[in-house]
Amino acid sequence: MGIGKEIAAQLPLAQGQVWQRLKEQLQSIGRDPVQVFEFAHEFLVCRNKCSTLFVTALNYLSQEQLGALVALAVPICQEDGISDTAAGDVLDYVCRPFPELLHPYIETIFEISLQERYGKFEQAWRGLDRARIEIFKTRLLSGKDTEADEQRNHKKEFTISHRLFMCLMNTRDPETILFALQHARTHKITPPWEIDEDYFQRVHLADVGFARKGSALVSIYPNKPYHFIFVRGDGFPQEDPRLKSVLPIQQRFRFGGNATLTPDEPYPFSHILTLDPIPAGVHVTGLPRLVLGAYITEINHYGVCFYQHDANGNPQQKIAPAEFVEVERRYIDYPFRETTVLLAPTPERFACGEWGDPASQFRLGGEPSWIQNPDVPVCPHCGETMEFLLQLDTGLPDTDPDRKDGEVYFGSGGMCYVFWCDTCKVSSYFEQCT
Repeated sequence: MGIGKEIAAQLPLAQGQVWQRLKEQLQSIGRDPVQVFEFAHEFLVCRNKCSTLFVTALNYLSQEQLGALVALAVPICQEDGISDTAAGDVLDYVCRPFPELLHPYIETIFEISLQERYGKFEQAWRGLDRARIEIFKTRLLSGKDTEADEQRNHKKEFTISHRLFMCLMNTRDPETILFALQHARTHKITPPWEIDEDYFQRVHLADVGFARKGSALVSIYPNKPYHFIFVRGDGFPQEDPRLKSVLPIQQRFRFGGNATLTPDEPYPFSHILTLDPIPAGVHVTGLPRLVLGAYITEINHYGVCFYQHDANGNPQQKIAPAEFVEVERRYIDYPFRETTVLLAPTPERFACGEWGDPASQFRLGGEPSWIQNPDVPVCPHCGETMEFLLQLDTGLPDTDPDRKDGEVYFGSGGMCYVFWCDTCKVSSYFEQCT
């Protein structure tokens, strides 16, 4: 029996020191995809409950190996369900990086997902081909789920029609999205709680990376994804081991540090990042560089903050809040400690990571890892939906003179999202937390 199978056999009952030993053994074989696959395969076919070590192991597998696990996981989920199962974890893991692996089983996966009270696996519909899309459009139009939907409505559960709507939205196909939105408006497809219809549609458009511009859809997540590599330690996070094989672009970029926006500031202004030059694939035009900075205190105590930039890309003045926020001194947030970062093109596998995934903590471009519902700001000048630019997680070291180990927090420990209007040269900042 190989070491992969041995770990799989012992893991279900492991606790304490035994569990830690198995974790170390699994890490030691992480560079051997054959052994990792042996572990994952054995753990899966034994129909074990979900395990964090099992999910971690999936990170080391190739697309082909994950495809083999999907073929095993789908029939297991049909029999055992998806809650708290290793088979359910396989389907959930594959949804974002490799949705195409689930497309051959997409009708079965939809039926499996109906076992859950809330929606699941909608990301699997990303990039679905037209023939399979038509299957779900036809079902939505057929009305065959009306009786079942009435029962679900009574239980305050998501209806089958709402699930179909969510799946069609996640195809990311503009024609399909417009169809789904029109059907939802006509047939009043909403969640099992009261919600403004326009807000409902705006949130779901943002969730799949679009906004309305007249009668058309425009992408609001157009930028090439790059992840940060912090050059110096001293409290800054280490590079995710899964991304170490990716070479960064040549330039180095200034991150963090103190700055000044206006005289007599009641709290410090934080320089965040200077993009000089602006990396390829980042939709910032007509500027020689872009300097991002904000009052972190206002991000945490006001809401969405906006800054106008000048012809050199510098933040020139606050737009909102118009006045400084009154905050007790003990609640003042200090700037990030200054360092240098490298930017590395993020592999597609990690470009759409969920909040909490180390590969998504500090990223320029790609898609935001929302903690709450998507909440995309509108430019205060032109009124158009702004484009996602970057996100920063809580926990980076700050410059608080009274604390050597101080950290920048967003809310109670969430994310800061930065959006950009290229037409008006306006940046916006806000946080989300649990």
